[in-house]
Amino acid sequence: MLDAMVDKETLDAFRNKLEWHGAAIQDLQQWALGQDAEYFDRIRTRRLFTVAQEKLALQAGLATDAAGA
Repeated sequence: MLDAMVDKETLDAFRNKLEWHGAAIQDLQQWALGQDAEYFDRIRTRRLFTVAQEKLALQAGLATDAAGA
């Protein structure tokens, strides 16, 4: 029923955001369990990518969250 009230692009944006957050949480859990450098590198890379995306979006005047997509 929600699908009928919200356009497909908005739903896809939220789904992508949820998948991204799920992967980020999984990396944090794996790093916390084993202090593995591979997971720490993933976390740092994801953070750098997020900051770069937000800066580009701000300069382009675009929304930086899924609700504004």
